[in-house]
Amino acid sequence: MRTTQGAVGANRPAGTHSSACGGIITVFVPQCSGFWACNDSRRDLFNSRAGNVDPGCEEGVWCGRNVRVSHRQAPTYPWPPTLICQTAAMTEPAPCTLNRDEIQQLIPHRPPFLWLDEVTECRETALRARMFIDPQLDVFQGHYPGFPVLPGVLQCEAAFQAGAVLIARQYPPSAGQVPVVTRLNQVQFRKMVRPGQTLEIDVGLVEKLSNAYFLKARVSVEGQTTVRLEFACALADPES
Repeated sequence: MRTTQGAVGANRPAGTHSSACGGIITVFVPQCSGFWACNDSRRDLFNSRAGNVDPGCEEGVWCGRNVRVSHRQAPTYPWPPTLICQTAAMTEPAPCTLNRDEIQQLIPHRPPFLWLDEVTECRETALRARMFIDPQLDVFQGHYPGFPVLPGVLQCEAAFQAGAVLIARQYPPSAGQVPVVTRLNQVQFRKMVRPGQTLEIDVGLVEKLSNAYFLKARVSVEGQTTVRLEFACALADPES
């Protein structure tokens, strides 16, 4: 197949074009004879002929971590491509779900200090979890008698544990390592949480630097934010 020289030394098939938007490379392939993939670290394109992906994939199907294919008429702009947002629908792998037993396989927390019931959605850098606040929790006997309120620090703990699950899925810890919080910033408590309510915990991985993980989280009840926070954590060895 004849190729032409593209950006940063990458070869591309003659007659194909691509556009980039928000780190997503859209590759227009009028006649599929292979597919394109994207190197996340350098954002350059390279011609890939891996046999595990159908080169005749449907419109918008992912053909690499940050690549989609389009069989529509390619736009007429030069190489390197102009930054143009494409609105074609894209499909991603279905998000995973985890029950409590599966959560406990990923993190060391156990009852009565496990603050996650289930993970309802988990992707590469984001996770959503739930926790039902049982009115019979011992904490309500003292916080406060006659006016039970879930302590804000326990809402934060639920977010920490959700972050630990997210990290463990992407970066499995060594045997015996446990997640520890090393920093807590920008905490904003917005609403009280009462017995019988269900926490919705959304957490996202912002950055990884060596053994440090930087995350953002939002806890909500019935769509209303109860706390927002940013935090960092690391994996600690048993002897440390």
